[in-house]
Amino acid sequence: MKKRIFQSILLRYMISYTAIMAVLVVGVGIFMNHSYANTIRQNIIDSNINRLGALKIQHEEKLNTLVMIGSQVSVSYYITPFELEKEPMKAYHLKLQLAPYVVTNDFCDHMFLIFNEDSYVYSASTTMPLKLFENKLMLYENITPGELHALLRREKNSITILPSQRMHSILTDGTNNQMVTVFVPLLTGTHYNMGNIMFLIDDSRYQRMFAEEIQEARSTYIFYQDEVLAAHRSLPIDDRDVWSAVGEYQGMLVKDLSINGHPYLLIASRGTQYDMQYVAVVSHGEMRASMVRSQLGVSLFLLALSIPCILLTYYFARRHAKPIHNLRLLFGPAVATRNDFEAIESGIADLVDRNETLHVRLTESVPARRTSFISAFAKGRYRDRADAVAKALELGLDIDRPCFLAALVGEAREDAGQMDVNRLIACGDGEVVGYGVELIALEQYLFIVFADTEEALEKWAWQVKSRQDPEKGALTIAISNVHREFDKAATAYLEASTAYDNRFVMGSANVLRFVDVSAAAKDVVPFTRAYLDGFRKTLRARDAHALNDRIQELFQYLTHTELSLFAFRMIYNNVIDALLSEHFSQEQPNMDALAYYDVFTLSNCRSINDLDDLLRKLCHDIFSRDTKSVRSAHPLIRDIIAYMNENFADPALSMSAIADVYGISAVRLSLDFKEITSMSPSDYLLLLRMEKAKELLANTEKPVKDVGLAVGYYDASGFIRRFKRYTAMTPAQYRKTIMKNGASERKDG
Repeated sequence: MKKRIFQSILLRYMISYTAIMAVLVVGVGIFMNHSYANTIRQNIIDSNINRLGALKIQHEEKLNTLVMIGSQVSVSYYITPFELEKEPMKAYHLKLQLAPYVVTNDFCDHMFLIFNEDSYVYSASTTMPLKLFENKLMLYENITPGELHALLRREKNSITILPSQRMHSILTDGTNNQMVTVFVPLLTGTHYNMGNIMFLIDDSRYQRMFAEEIQEARSTYIFYQDEVLAAHRSLPIDDRDVWSAVGEYQGMLVKDLSINGHPYLLIASRGTQYDMQYVAVVSHGEMRASMVRSQLGVSLFLLALSIPCILLTYYFARRHAKPIHNLRLLFGPAVATRNDFEAIESGIADLVDRNETLHVRLTESVPARRTSFISAFAKGRYRDRADAVAKALELGLDIDRPCFLAALVGEAREDAGQMDVNRLIACGDGEVVGYGVELIALEQYLFIVFADTEEALEKWAWQVKSRQDPEKGALTIAISNVHREFDKAATAYLEASTAYDNRFVMGSANVLRFVDVSAAAKDVVPFTRAYLDGFRKTLRARDAHALNDRIQELFQYLTHTELSLFAFRMIYNNVIDALLSEHFSQEQPNMDALAYYDVFTLSNCRSINDLDDLLRKLCHDIFSRDTKSVRSAHPLIRDIIAYMNENFADPALSMSAIADVYGISAVRLSLDFKEITSMSPSDYLLLLRMEKAKELLANTEKPVKDVGLAVGYYDASGFIRRFKRYTAMTPAQYRKTIMKNGASERKDG
């Protein structure tokens, strides 16, 4: 009886699972009793450090934005110091220049500018005398008009910040708002101060930055020069006690303190730019309550979990034991009464003996698999050397050698062709290895030859040439350059194909080398990154008209450039390969696409028109598939794309403005748009503007500056810089190229 229990698979599983669960429960309980309190404390510290870090980064970015506005205003060509009484019209133009800064800045509520030599204050909406502004329009709780005057007339080269305080002003809707005030100097160069900009920031914007803290019992502060710049207070503690506890420190501060007999945990982080301290204070009582709740909750959870664990142990033990018992029965009744594991072991040993015949059959299929591997290798399907070597070793092929080349063999006599092919590889005298595949449609053999050195491949090519037997009919042999990277296999095939295509010019008596093809190497110009990036963006935008223009540009460029057919094939190969890599999974490529594009199909193209048709067919397939996906996946993104198509020429169009129109956040707009279209909203806006600019440059005689204005750019230099980055040429160069191509077409017509 005892032996039968020991042999029971069900009981073995039950005992094993129960023991494992018991060890885990006991271990977790001991660990929690000794370290759970420290873990929760550290989690609270880490959480507050992360929150303070995020608050610091967000706040300093906002302040940097204000400083950047001051810098941009200082260096602006359109904003120069003046006196209103002498040049009143400049005040009108100044208001127009200040308006975009107010609209685009989501941090400050109001912005006022004053020049040192002038006695008026300017904003995007009004102009007022300085005295009226100081004495009547800006009434601070803790700042006198004289002190405000000194701040407005200060000549410091750094910013000054007034902590949050109540102020009354009809310029801020006449309410007693809590405001933080920032003064930013207008510097010319690094010394001369030509005035100041005064920014008013409503305290509610700081409270929104503290919003994450409001949900928990903690107080959060931003200290600036011994004063509270802004704070959210949830604990009954005095600000001065907190500041005295912070003191002078560098970096991160974590300490326990007692205020009015109550223990607290203080976490502080010093700012990196503006001498500020970011502080969080958490009550120890809140921490202890959190620890007790967590420990009690986990204890109850473990206790409750033990009941379903026992049931699951029995369930899974039976579930796992049943297949083992059924597997034993599969080996026949002769072993049905024996121990399950012993029966399975005996049955597997019998299967191994029977597997010999199957192994022989699989070995016989290796030649077909080798042929498939060489074909895939030549098409560039193996970009990673390790993967290719591992796959080749499974098939008994030795390709782990530094150098390789492609060779095409054709025009062999039917009765002696195979003999000559084998002799071709044997010419290497063991220094090279080669593997081939027959290209039936092209009446050629393709060989990939590997060696340890380039010299061995050169020697092999010379021996192939010298050992041909004219009496048996000379073979036509074309070889590529020597390559080292496996991802160049497709290039090697195209080189060999180019050499083979030139056999009627070079003659077929010798080995045809790609390096000997006239002007082939120098014709192959690299496809520019700017064009390829623009091509990708146009395809992502799903604009069929713009995509047709991009393909037509490439067609015109190749038509009016003296390039060889090999150069055309290489350029189109780069474009098509990039499109397939981006729009189709490498693990499961689109079979329809691969059916009309691989390196062998490309070699059959004899004219630019053939290559152009091939590219258009692939783009149409990608365009149709991706457009259908976008329309069905996200109707909101479809509407946003339509809105951007209608309003792209508006200079004020921004991601924030678009997000406001559709009632979503700018972050969500960017994430959803990029997820659906594979490009950011700003990239799509740039695409729309650049395509319209190209159309205006090609079809009108407008100056470059006017073209920039027509597509939403006030700054001509900024428009030229973006256009050159997009098209790899300036607007003037683009217009000249278009005019030149048009003249050539009219002449040909």
